[in-house]
Amino acid sequence: MEEKEQSNNSKKWNSRILKVVIVFVIIIAAVVSGILWRILATYNNFEVRNGHDRTDSEHTEYRDFKGNLLAYSRDGMFYTDYSGNLIWNESYEMSSPQVEITQGYLLVYDKNGTQIRIMSPAGNAGSITTTLPVTAADISGSGTIAVLMQDNAVAYLHVYDVSGNLLASGEIHMNKGGYPIDIAISSDAKRLMVTMLDLTSGSVQSTINFYNFGDAGIDQTNNLMGTFTYGNMVIPEVDYVKDDCAIAIGDSEIVVFGTSEVPKPEAEIYLSEEIKSIYHDNRYIGIITATTDGAANNLTVYNLRGKALFTKTFEEEYNNCYFLSDGESVITDGQILSIYNRFGVQKFTYDFGDGIYQIIPWEGNRNYVLIRKDRVERIRLTKE
Repeated sequence: MEEKEQSNNSKKWNSRILKVVIVFVIIIAAVVSGILWRILATYNNFEVRNGHDRTDSEHTEYRDFKGNLLAYSRDGMFYTDYSGNLIWNESYEMSSPQVEITQGYLLVYDKNGTQIRIMSPAGNAGSITTTLPVTAADISGSGTIAVLMQDNAVAYLHVYDVSGNLLASGEIHMNKGGYPIDIAISSDAKRLMVTMLDLTSGSVQSTINFYNFGDAGIDQTNNLMGTFTYGNMVIPEVDYVKDDCAIAIGDSEIVVFGTSEVPKPEAEIYLSEEIKSIYHDNRYIGIITATTDGAANNLTVYNLRGKALFTKTFEEEYNNCYFLSDGESVITDGQILSIYNRFGVQKFTYDFGDGIYQIIPWEGNRNYVLIRKDRVERIRLTKE
């Protein structure tokens, strides 16, 4: 009798375990199916949820800043929510406004001009007027600004706090170190990198200097932590990205430096084909090259370890390419717009037939803000 009762209890226990396993397998299958659906889902149409007319000029550029919409042009910028309600506006006169955005601040400066504005979600946080033309500028997460200026054969590097007060300055003599092209400052404002072009030897070479203004650089001459020279290459762009990884984008190679105090290359992407475009965000690097026969284009997206995530061939012409959130790539000619996800799936393509200026991710996986020639619209991707 007792053995029979134990046998029944054992069967009940085994049955409960089996039910738990079945439920667990169903949950896992549902999660995997949901992930695969999100990765593989494609859309070829959209519906407009709401929108408003544009009141700015056709030369206005748009960026997302802290969940709201930033619009800027030569005569100022305004910051609204996505329904068009004004949060703040800032007037200025700039011939070539350039915008850099970090965690809590944005920087707008006049390239080859003297005006700089530092903005936060609440409005103007500071302003700077330089005495020399600004070649490049960057801003850290805390609002520290690095500014590169030029006067004949001497370049000047100034560092300011968010209110525009000068913190440090230095000089770069071009007959000794080369012609400075670009600068980048880390999110914690401790590290600074400068790329320079040197033609003094009779051939082209680029040099990248890394400076550290924290404890690690105190005992180093001029706070210089490392110098890297690349022959037969121009490096026009440097940047600090995710986790303060440093990237240098050259015309024949892209170098990714690690996050250690002493900089060292950790990944290299060699560019052996005809390069048409290079773009990046904080996590990915996109490269567009011509196919061998020149009849189409190849889009390859890399992570910061230098690993190619996918290569996709597309035939349509384009004049703009950029990343959205989560590694989505936009390829557009201002009329036809395509979105590729970070797995290489063409998530969306549509011929709008008229001026498309930009698309910005909104809430959710299928919602976007579409900047058109005369309207700003919130849209949701749909299937035909």
